[in-house]
Amino acid sequence: MKLQENVLPEVESIWDAIEKNAWIPWVSMAEVAKKREQPIITKGEGIYLEDVHGNQYLDASSGPVAVNYGYGNTRIADALKDQLSKLHFLHYRIAFTQVVADVFRKIAELTPGSLNRIHLNITGSDAVEGAIKIARGYYDDPEKNKILSLYGSYHGLSYGTLSITGFTSFKDPFRLNIPSGGLHVPPPYCYRCPYGLVYPGCDIMCAQMIDEAIKGEGANAIAAFIGEPIMGVGGVITPPKEYWPLVKEICDKHDVLLILDEVMTGWGRTGKLFACEHWNVEPDMMTMAKGLSGVYQGISAIAVQEKIFDKFKDQKFYHSHTQSCSPLSCAAALAAISFIEDENLVAKVAEKGKYLRKKLEELREDSAAVGDIRGKGLFQGMELVSDREQKLRFSSKDPAFTGILEKKFLERGMIIRIGGYNSDTLYFTPPLIIENDEIDQMCEITWEVLKEIA
Repeated sequence: MKLQENVLPEVESIWDAIEKNAWIPWVSMAEVAKKREQPIITKGEGIYLEDVHGNQYLDASSGPVAVNYGYGNTRIADALKDQLSKLHFLHYRIAFTQVVADVFRKIAELTPGSLNRIHLNITGSDAVEGAIKIARGYYDDPEKNKILSLYGSYHGLSYGTLSITGFTSFKDPFRLNIPSGGLHVPPPYCYRCPYGLVYPGCDIMCAQMIDEAIKGEGANAIAAFIGEPIMGVGGVITPPKEYWPLVKEICDKHDVLLILDEVMTGWGRTGKLFACEHWNVEPDMMTMAKGLSGVYQGISAIAVQEKIFDKFKDQKFYHSHTQSCSPLSCAAALAAISFIEDENLVAKVAEKGKYLRKKLEELREDSAAVGDIRGKGLFQGMELVSDREQKLRFSSKDPAFTGILEKKFLERGMIIRIGGYNSDTLYFTPPLIIENDEIDQMCEITWEVLKEIA
């Protein structure tokens, strides 16, 4: 697989526009414009993307972790075309329509337990921002307003969500203006236990410290604890089986709301419809986005228990955007949910996840660069190390090497994400429609790259 060769006039035109006019999130524009190495994509089908030269790339990242139902899913595309021909937009303060009501009903039917009140918005950050407002508004005591979360967690980049996102690097440029009230404790990161303990003889100290943090601040000061069931941007950090049940017990004991952020893990990604079902834990609130429509349209949701809604039902809740409750985004969500159900996708992901895990464990046995494998379903992480015994970060000797690694994958026709909280983790999060032979292809490319870097 060759890298982008900038020989076509339209390619030069695209790069000129990016260099002169674009400001793209999460990247250094100076580096992107200077290197001009990223492929220029013309179309996508299934789990593959194709560039202007006809080169194919297996998208092991799902765009990232969002294109759950593949590129060019005709079922969802046809639903969007049909809705466009009928009614592309209707403002929620003017009137209602069937497709919007159907989304409220369907999400409420599928979310665990009594999470049966649904608030719709556009992005994952929107949903988390709204959940923060709800948690703080739920209590009559205005002093009970702090939100507890985890170091290494990712909940969004808006000002409110930045206060609870656990990455210093995301906050530093804006630190003086980030709202107060966000507190953090270490994550359930067994491979690099922050307490120097070893599971299972650790007494689940990572959960016990949530109890200590609440008692230390005072339960009358903490409104909610928010966490990703499996930490995504943090490096697919997967807690031990006792963690979430114990966290729920601690929150209930102190009258602290439990918010689970299922923006990345929801809608079948982990082999359950929602990841919290792996631990039989029902939160007080749940946020979701990405997989709700497979990003065929922007839509997110907050699901809350009736007890929480009762607090707000006689007042206006000011959290929305013009495109909240859009008929078009609701049509995409309904089609995506229908696709999940008709294809028996959740059960298939559970089986494919076992197959992927087996292949990744085999790679770990064959390569000293692999330190840890973790995750559930098609949400798997492979942490790379430069010294397995000492668990040294893969990029500890050369911080630029992860960029070189991404390029090596790209040269072999695979797009993969590398990141993590205090780690260099490869994210194996392909579209949920991937087949076993494509998993073989994904792992074979990974093996070739691991051999080269060894």
